[in-house]
Amino acid sequence: MNIEALDETVWDAVIAGTGLRESLLAAALARAGKKVLHLDRNPYYGDEYAALSLDELEAWAKDTGSGRRTSVQYETHHTPDGSGLQKSRAYAISLSPGLIYTASPILSLLVKSGLHEALEFLKFGGWFVHDAETPSADPLKRVPNSREDIFNDKTLDPRTKRVVVRALKSMVGLEGSSATNGTSDRLSLQEYLEQSSFRLPPSIIAAFASLTLSHDPPNTIPFKEAEQAIKRHFDSLGRFGAGFSAVIGRYGSGSELVQVLCRAAAVTGNSVYVLGNEILNIQNGNSIPSTSGVTTEAADPHIQLSLQSGDTIQTRHVVGVSSNLPTNIPTSRSTLEGTGYWMSIYVISGSLEQALQTEEPPPAAGAVAYIPAGSIKGHDSLNTNPIYVVVHGSDTGECPDGQSILYASMKVGGASEGEFLDSAVNSLLQKLASGNSATGQILLSVKFRTYSDPEPLVPPSANNIHVLPDHTPMIDIPDLLVEQTMEVYEKIVGTRAGFLEKIVS
Repeated sequence: MNIEALDETVWDAVIAGTGLRESLLAAALARAGKKVLHLDRNPYYGDEYAALSLDELEAWAKDTGSGRRTSVQYETHHTPDGSGLQKSRAYAISLSPGLIYTASPILSLLVKSGLHEALEFLKFGGWFVHDAETPSADPLKRVPNSREDIFNDKTLDPRTKRVVVRALKSMVGLEGSSATNGTSDRLSLQEYLEQSSFRLPPSIIAAFASLTLSHDPPNTIPFKEAEQAIKRHFDSLGRFGAGFSAVIGRYGSGSELVQVLCRAAAVTGNSVYVLGNEILNIQNGNSIPSTSGVTTEAADPHIQLSLQSGDTIQTRHVVGVSSNLPTNIPTSRSTLEGTGYWMSIYVISGSLEQALQTEEPPPAAGAVAYIPAGSIKGHDSLNTNPIYVVVHGSDTGECPDGQSILYASMKVGGASEGEFLDSAVNSLLQKLASGNSATGQILLSVKFRTYSDPEPLVPPSANNIHVLPDHTPMIDIPDLLVEQTMEVYEKIVGTRAGFLEKIVS
């Protein structure tokens, strides 16, 4: 398809933004024979899942006029021995960790579509609880993944081992389905594990809480929500190999998914990609002939778009999040700000091998450290919410050998709580350094505040303008993104059958 003829084509869909959902939708529509124009105002693919060089990351940090981030702080740090950051293009730093559970529908789709052959997934290793007060010889307490792990844990007494197994069986069955009842749904995770039948100590409760990936303390996580998240973790174990429940893609997990999906759309000949371009104005026009085959109308609505490039184009459907669409598009966005989060990305000297070791070779490419509430000291207080630190090693291809990438995140609980992320990471690095002063030093940090949408948020899909819910990536790539994409696909195509179906040559 000739890129010079944007205004000479009646597009079936114009998609604004190259985020994961938008790229998945573009690939599915192109494979279904729809003509797709895919735009992104950025000079790179991926949007919220992009992987950036150092120069691009610095520009992203300075671009506070777009996106959902505020209070951005970009800092580089010099090391005493002169080792430090390398050339900009030696890095492909993801804006989010991009953890994917092996039971995720995203992986099933990739296999069904044949796109998994263009991706390389790496083992994501253990979950750990980091207590700042533990000796440096044991800085990370591994969260057990099985009955065998529990009974081989020499730090637990026999009674605690039996109770932990019983608690796991009650939630995820270990040998079957959940055995909890309706009365448990009214409890928090902590209340459930503190019941007289369990009476588990705070250290064990923290281990359970770490598996939920929730940024709330365990005394406020609804038990039903925790049960579902913990069950997802254990349902994912063993699918791709022993001892791990998740994977990440090499060269930027979410970013690499986007790249593969965009290439899959382009090779069909039905999709055109234009970076550095966006929709400036949307207005309804005359009717154009329907190609969906599912409507009783004689014609589909005709939408006219004015682009930043100066082109005026016609399309049957427009798709994007509200921040990538013109302000004249009505949305059901709440006037309330959603839940706030502090997030930081760090480039670290050292490979942090201790966090990536696994019982089964090879070593993992990533790991999760959970730091409970009340365990990190700020200037004049303790952290009121737990902190997650996700470790990516150099095997991910995101940084040079001998360096690591860390992602730290916590729920906002005060105006200055962003300081706890630096304190948490420094505490973790100090314990992992094991006396090597050149290992575990911060070379670069990008800290910012972001927020999620208040719930519920159901964007409208009127006049064939489909507004996706805004999405703030946290630790994992949520399963909900697939469902949201398929909903829009069905509205455009008329069915979910054949979504992203493999093309047989």
